[in-house]
Amino acid sequence: MLNEFNDFGGNYIMKKILLVLLVLGMASLNVLAATSDSAIYSGSAPAVNELTLTESTDLGSTLSSGLTAKSMGSFAISNNDVDGFTITITSTNGGYLKRATTDGSAEANHLDYTIDVSENGGTLGAATLSTKLDLSLSTAKTIVYNQTITQPSALAGFDVSMTASSKALWAGTFSDTVTFEVANN
Repeated sequence: MLNEFNDFGGNYIMKKILLVLLVLGMASLNVLAATSDSAIYSGSAPAVNELTLTESTDLGSTLSSGLTAKSMGSFAISNNDVDGFTITITSTNGGYLKRATTDGSAEANHLDYTIDVSENGGTLGAATLSTKLDLSLSTAKTIVYNQTITQPSALAGFDVSMTASSKALWAGTFSDTVTFEVANN
């Protein structure tokens, strides 16, 4: 009779007891486990990378007499990239003031010039950007400020001036478009 009980009900009862013990064991693990949780909080700060140009577009009416450090105006940069920024300066006419009614190829139809860029204050930190003299804009020029900016609201001011030698020019209006661009390093 004992064998009949083990064969039929014993395994069944043992399985039930084992299942109950397993459930109680799992429940006790949850009770013994530490009760803590954590969360990751994150956000971002938008990049600030702005250039504001204050230009002085009138070069005067005596271009044939040349220009000596004629102010072209100034520009200011706001930047919050810790690695600094790069200024790129380009000329539509490749560094020439060209007479409006021509292609500028004849010698008297264009006046080549250079520019100077100098820092005029700001909050870039301890380091400064040295003055860049006699930049020919025959190709794009870059000025790299790759020193660590010490505060996230960096503001840099720059003065820009133009120099050109005197030469005989045809009568007319001479011009060039100079573009200043800033990018994060």
